[in-house]
Formats: sequence, structure tokens, C-alpha cells
Amino acid sequence: MTLIASVQMAFYSPLGVCESSAATTNPVPARFFGLHDLGYGANGVPTPTKPYGLLRTWEHWGNGNISWAGLEPSRTSFNWTAMDATVNALTNQNVDILHCFGWPPSWAATCSTCAPTNIQDWDDFITVFVNRYHTRIKYLEVWNESMAGEGFYTGTTAQLVQLAQHLYTITKSIDPTVTVLTPDATGGKANMTQFYSDYF
Repeated sequence: MTLIASVQMAFYSPLGVCESSAATTNPVPARFFGLHDLGYGANGVPTPTKPYGLLRTWEHWGNGNISWAGLEPSRTSFNWTAMDATVNALTNQNVDILHCFGWPPSWAATCSTCAPTNIQDWDDFITVFVNRYHTRIKYLEVWNESMAGEGFYTGTTAQLVQLAQHLYTITKSIDPTVTVLTPDATGGKANMTQFYSDYF
């Protein structure tokens, strides 16, 4: 689990690159570079001119909302337009997708940063989502910046663990090749080491 947490943090850490003669003959592979894509416009997913290996999605508003609230605005009523557009834009681009969950709809939670009131609503949404995208989205993240009280998540660590356990179990029952990542953490009021110690 510690390794997974370390890998997860690596997606968001600044990368310093020192140019050398070795870099000219042996460039760093594209799979080591990821793109956090947020709020792009209605004209589609922007594509860098240099190759990259992974795109992390999170609460886009430019071409539609791809959070849980946007994808399931009312119970069992789904709107896949924006999510399909994002996934389709990366098809055949040799780019992996990491989808980050969060922002539950108002009918499922008391606030957008709260854990869902009924875990069955989470289970039902995850089941539909993974069945739809498991062949094209190979990395799933349980919540964005989830250290309790940091802004994007205000539930308890125990609730977060339950969400992750259910996400893992449901995902693996549908497609064992999909990787479920730890929630990511950010620096701030809480201590990341303490957060992950509590989480694990």
C-alpha cells in the first residue's frame, strides 16, 4: 500500500528535468509524464504537441460536468455526453486515463464534499460507471484531495476507506485489470503522513 501511495503522489509532484547528453540520446519515455486536465473548453480535450502517457480527469466544466453529480444528476438518470467526449478524444492516442471520483450529487449526499449518505448509491453508480468504461479507463481514484477538512472532502477517514473498499471490490469483480489507486492528498492543514497512516 505504501508503494501505491508513493506512486499516487508522484502524479502531482513537480518534476525537475536536468538536460544532459544522455537525455538527448535516451529521452525520458512519455509514460512518465502525466497531464492533469481541468476545465477545458467546449472544443474538446487539448492535446500537447509532445507525447504524454496519462490524463487525469477531474470535475471538468468546459465540455460538461464529469463528476458524479454531473454524470448522475438524479438517481438512475445518467448523462454520459461529457465523459464520452473525454474518453473518445483519447481513443487511439496511446494515453492512459485516470478518472478521479468525487462531488456526489445533492440527492446522494448532504454536501458536495461529503461522503454519500447511503453507500448503496455509491455502489450503484460505480457499477454502472465501471461497466461502461472499464475497457478504456484503467486507473480509478476514489476521491480528489481527500485529507478531511482540506476542502474537496469533509467526510471521515473511515468513510473514505469504505468508499475505496467498495470501489475496489466492484471494479475488480467487473475487470481485474483496472487499477484502483489510493485517494490523493495535498499539503495544508493536515499532515499527509498522518493521513495515510490513518487511511491504511
